[in-house]
Amino acid sequence: MPVVIQNTTGGPGIPVARRILSLDAGPEMASLNMGSVVFFIGSPDNREEVPFINLRSEIEAFTGAMIERGVKPELEVYNPSMFGEVENLIARGLLRAPVYVNFVMNVGGMGGYPGTPGNLLTMVDHLPPGAIFNVSGIGRAQIIMNTMAILLGGHARVGLEDNVFYRKGELATSNARFVERVVRLAGEIGRDIASPDDARAMLGLGIEDRK
Repeated sequence: MPVVIQNTTGGPGIPVARRILSLDAGPEMASLNMGSVVFFIGSPDNREEVPFINLRSEIEAFTGAMIERGVKPELEVYNPSMFGEVENLIARGLLRAPVYVNFVMNVGGMGGYPGTPGNLLTMVDHLPPGAIFNVSGIGRAQIIMNTMAILLGGHARVGLEDNVFYRKGELATSNARFVERVVRLAGEIGRDIASPDDARAMLGLGIEDRK
Protein backbone atom coordinates (compact mmCIF):
# COMPACT_ATOMS: atom_id res chain seq x y z
CA MET A 1 0.00 0.00 0.00
CA PRO A 2 1.15 3.62 -0.57
CA VAL A 3 2.52 5.74 2.23
CA VAL A 4 0.08 7.42 4.63
CA ILE A 5 -0.74 10.88 3.27
CA GLN A 6 -0.95 13.68 5.81
CA ASN A 7 -1.69 17.32 4.99
CA THR A 8 -1.11 20.38 7.15
CA THR A 9 -3.71 22.81 8.45
CA GLY A 10 -0.97 25.09 9.76
CA GLY A 11 0.35 28.31 8.29
CA PRO A 12 1.05 31.49 10.25
CA GLY A 13 -0.86 34.41 8.80
CA ILE A 14 -3.10 32.26 6.57
CA PRO A 15 -6.86 32.62 7.23
CA VAL A 16 -8.55 29.63 8.82
CA ALA A 17 -10.91 29.22 5.85
CA ARG A 18 -7.94 28.71 3.54
CA ARG A 19 -6.14 26.39 5.94
CA ILE A 20 -9.17 24.10 6.09
CA LEU A 21 -9.10 23.75 2.30
CA SER A 22 -6.14 21.38 2.58
CA LEU A 23 -8.59 18.77 3.88
CA ASP A 24 -10.45 18.78 0.55
CA ALA A 25 -7.50 16.94 -1.02
CA GLY A 26 -8.63 13.80 0.83
CA PRO A 27 -5.65 13.04 3.10
CA GLU A 28 -5.82 10.23 5.64
CA MET A 29 -4.43 12.51 8.34
CA ALA A 30 -3.88 16.22 8.98
CA SER A 31 -2.03 18.34 11.51
CA LEU A 32 -4.12 20.08 14.17
CA ASN A 33 -2.31 22.74 16.23
CA MET A 34 -3.24 22.81 19.92
CA GLY A 35 -2.47 26.43 20.68
CA SER A 36 -0.73 29.65 19.75
CA VAL A 37 2.99 30.36 19.46
CA VAL A 38 5.18 33.20 18.21
CA PHE A 39 8.02 32.09 15.96
CA PHE A 40 11.33 33.96 16.12
CA ILE A 41 13.04 34.24 12.73
CA GLY A 42 16.55 35.62 12.31
CA SER A 43 19.23 36.57 14.81
CA PRO A 44 18.59 38.11 18.24
CA ASP A 45 19.80 41.46 16.86
CA ASN A 46 17.61 41.28 13.77
CA ARG A 47 14.62 39.21 14.85
CA GLU A 48 11.24 38.96 13.21
CA GLU A 49 8.35 37.80 15.40
CA VAL A 50 5.73 35.80 13.50
CA PRO A 51 2.52 35.05 15.45
CA PHE A 52 0.73 31.78 14.80
CA ILE A 53 -2.68 32.11 16.42
CA ASN A 54 -4.90 29.09 17.07
CA LEU A 55 -7.98 29.94 19.15
CA ARG A 56 -10.08 27.27 20.84
CA SER A 57 -12.99 28.01 18.50
CA GLU A 58 -10.66 27.53 15.51
CA ILE A 59 -9.21 24.29 16.89
CA GLU A 60 -12.74 22.94 17.34
CA ALA A 61 -13.68 24.07 13.81
CA PHE A 62 -10.71 22.21 12.34
CA THR A 63 -11.61 19.13 14.35
CA GLY A 64 -15.20 19.22 13.09
CA ALA A 65 -14.01 19.55 9.49
CA MET A 66 -11.75 16.53 9.96
CA ILE A 67 -14.56 14.48 11.48
CA GLU A 68 -16.79 15.28 8.49
CA ARG A 69 -14.13 14.06 6.07
CA GLY A 70 -12.91 11.04 8.02
CA VAL A 71 -9.45 12.57 8.51
CA LYS A 72 -7.34 11.56 11.53
CA PRO A 73 -5.95 14.57 13.42
CA GLU A 74 -2.32 14.70 14.48
CA LEU A 75 -2.40 16.93 17.56
CA GLU A 76 0.56 19.35 17.44
CA VAL A 77 1.66 20.14 21.01
CA TYR A 78 4.47 22.69 21.47
CA ASN A 79 4.51 22.87 25.28
CA PRO A 80 2.70 21.27 28.26
CA SER A 81 0.05 24.00 28.53
CA MET A 82 -1.39 22.92 25.17
CA PHE A 83 -2.60 19.68 26.70
CA GLY A 84 -5.52 21.77 27.97
CA GLU A 85 -6.83 21.86 24.41
CA VAL A 86 -6.23 18.13 23.96
CA GLU A 87 -8.28 17.50 27.12
CA ASN A 88 -11.03 19.82 25.85
CA LEU A 89 -11.38 17.87 22.59
CA ILE A 90 -11.43 14.55 24.47
CA ALA A 91 -14.03 15.84 26.97
CA ARG A 92 -16.26 16.95 24.09
CA GLY A 93 -15.98 13.56 22.39
CA LEU A 94 -14.33 15.03 19.30
CA LEU A 95 -11.39 12.61 19.15
CA ARG A 96 -11.53 8.92 18.38
CA ALA A 97 -9.06 6.54 20.00
CA PRO A 98 -6.21 6.22 19.69
CA VAL A 99 -5.42 9.89 20.21
CA TYR A 100 -2.27 10.76 18.23
CA VAL A 101 -0.02 13.52 19.58
CA ASN A 102 3.05 15.06 17.95
CA PHE A 103 5.42 16.87 20.29
CA VAL A 104 7.04 19.77 18.42
CA MET A 105 10.18 20.35 20.47
CA ASN A 106 12.73 23.18 20.35
CA VAL A 107 10.76 25.75 18.36
CA GLY A 108 12.50 29.11 18.67
CA GLY A 109 10.00 31.63 19.98
CA MET A 110 7.35 32.34 22.57
CA GLY A 111 5.53 29.14 23.42
CA GLY A 112 8.33 26.87 22.23
CA TYR A 113 9.66 24.21 24.62
CA PRO A 114 13.41 23.44 24.54
CA GLY A 115 14.23 20.02 23.09
CA THR A 116 15.89 18.44 26.12
CA PRO A 117 15.43 14.87 27.42
CA GLY A 118 13.91 16.17 30.66
CA ASN A 119 11.38 18.34 28.85
CA LEU A 120 10.37 15.46 26.59
CA LEU A 121 9.76 13.29 29.66
CA THR A 122 7.50 16.04 31.01
CA MET A 123 5.51 16.02 27.77
CA VAL A 124 5.15 12.24 27.86
CA ASP A 125 3.89 12.46 31.46
CA HIS A 126 1.04 14.70 30.24
CA LEU A 127 -0.23 12.27 27.59
CA PRO A 128 -3.84 11.11 27.96
CA PRO A 129 -4.25 7.37 28.64
CA GLY A 130 -3.83 5.21 25.55
CA ALA A 131 -2.42 8.00 23.38
CA ILE A 132 0.26 7.36 20.75
CA PHE A 133 3.02 9.95 20.50
CA ASN A 134 5.46 11.15 17.89
CA VAL A 135 8.35 13.56 18.41
CA SER A 136 9.58 16.31 16.08
CA GLY A 137 12.90 17.87 17.11
CA ILE A 138 13.64 21.23 15.50
CA GLY A 139 17.19 22.16 14.50
CA ARG A 140 20.01 20.76 16.58
CA ALA A 141 17.52 18.91 18.82
CA GLN A 142 16.41 16.58 16.02
CA ILE A 143 18.78 13.67 16.64
CA ILE A 144 18.40 13.93 20.43
CA MET A 145 14.61 13.92 20.19
CA ASN A 146 14.65 11.09 17.59
CA THR A 147 16.69 8.91 19.92
CA MET A 148 14.61 9.72 22.99
CA ALA A 149 11.38 9.02 21.11
CA ILE A 150 12.59 5.56 20.14
CA LEU A 151 13.80 4.80 23.68
CA LEU A 152 10.47 5.89 25.20
CA GLY A 153 8.35 3.76 22.86
CA GLY A 154 7.18 6.63 20.69
CA HIS A 155 7.72 7.50 17.05
CA ALA A 156 10.09 9.93 15.33
CA ARG A 157 9.69 12.56 12.62
CA VAL A 158 12.68 13.53 10.52
CA GLY A 159 13.32 15.74 7.52
CA LEU A 160 14.55 18.98 6.05
CA GLU A 161 11.49 20.87 7.27
CA ASP A 162 12.80 20.50 10.82
CA ASN A 163 16.58 20.60 10.32
CA VAL A 164 18.80 21.38 7.32
CA PHE A 165 21.96 19.99 8.95
CA TYR A 166 22.72 16.26 9.01
CA ARG A 167 25.28 16.91 11.73
CA LYS A 168 27.08 19.99 13.04
CA GLY A 169 28.65 21.82 10.11
CA GLU A 170 27.32 19.40 7.47
CA LEU A 171 24.28 20.35 5.42
CA ALA A 172 21.87 17.51 4.71
CA THR A 173 21.61 16.44 1.07
CA SER A 174 18.24 14.67 1.26
CA ASN A 175 15.42 13.56 3.52
CA ALA A 176 16.46 9.98 2.79
CA ARG A 177 19.65 10.33 4.85
CA PHE A 178 17.63 11.37 7.89
CA VAL A 179 15.29 8.41 7.41
CA GLU A 180 18.16 5.97 7.00
CA ARG A 181 19.79 7.21 10.19
CA VAL A 182 16.67 6.91 12.32
CA VAL A 183 16.09 3.40 10.92
CA ARG A 184 19.63 2.46 12.02
CA LEU A 185 19.00 3.92 15.49
CA ALA A 186 15.76 1.97 15.84
CA GLY A 187 17.48 -1.22 14.73
CA GLU A 188 20.25 -0.83 17.30
CA ILE A 189 17.67 -0.39 20.05
CA GLY A 190 15.52 -3.28 18.83
CA ARG A 191 12.53 -1.29 17.57
CA ASP A 192 10.85 -2.63 14.43
CA ILE A 193 10.06 -0.26 11.55
CA ALA A 194 6.37 0.03 10.69
CA SER A 195 5.15 -0.42 7.14
CA PRO A 196 2.44 1.98 5.89
CA ASP A 197 -0.21 -0.64 6.67
CA ASP A 198 1.29 -1.23 10.13
CA ALA A 199 0.98 2.52 10.75
CA ARG A 200 -2.63 2.51 9.56
CA ALA A 201 -3.45 -0.31 11.97
CA MET A 202 -1.78 1.45 14.91
CA LEU A 203 -3.50 4.76 14.18
CA GLY A 204 -6.91 3.29 13.45
CA LEU A 205 -6.99 4.43 9.84
CA GLY A 206 -9.18 2.62 7.36
CA ILE A 207 -11.34 2.98 4.28
CA GLU A 208 -14.44 2.31 6.36
CA ASP A 209 -13.81 5.55 8.26
CA ARG A 210 -13.77 7.73 5.17
CA LYS A 211 -16.88 9.67 4.14
